[in-house]
Amino acid sequence: MNECFGIKKPDKPFSRIPIDLTLEQTINAEASRRLSGIAHFTNSIAARQRWTKSHSIRAAIISHVLDVCGLKQLQDISADLQPNRIKIYGKQIAHFIEIFEKNINPFDEKLDKDSLYNIATAKPVPENVANFLLNIEKNREDLLKQFITECAEDQDRFDKPIKKIKCLILLVLQRRKT
Repeated sequence: MNECFGIKKPDKPFSRIPIDLTLEQTINAEASRRLSGIAHFTNSIAARQRWTKSHSIRAAIISHVLDVCGLKQLQDISADLQPNRIKIYGKQIAHFIEIFEKNINPFDEKLDKDSLYNIATAKPVPENVANFLLNIEKNREDLLKQFITECAEDQDRFDKPIKKIKCLILLVLQRRKT
């Protein structure tokens, strides 16, 4: 039987609510003051900030309560060991190996070490695409810092759309199709 920790009213047998949902609804209700629920949660920057600041604390409390009650679930990999899943994963691995053999082995010693290769086409990608891929984490951090700075300077910035960043990989693929 699957156990679950929840909160319920003592006189209502079917009114149990998961503890994480209860905490979130409580915070949402407090954040909107007069009105409760999620609808008014996103309209207040102060409410969003309170929710963000307390999210890790709520997660830690829920984790601790589940652990103390003996309800903390460990990672269950038994589903991956079912015969049908093993068959599916075997086919996926065989297909992946077939792609390597048909196109390119990225571990081949003969490949140019200064180029980044597309496994599916067996060709090196253009330099601008390689730079885009190799610097994606740094670019993400820079864009995140820029967004945080903009939000700190202008409280309305959070609700405005984020500028789209061109994905060079998709641009190269689109050019090849036409």
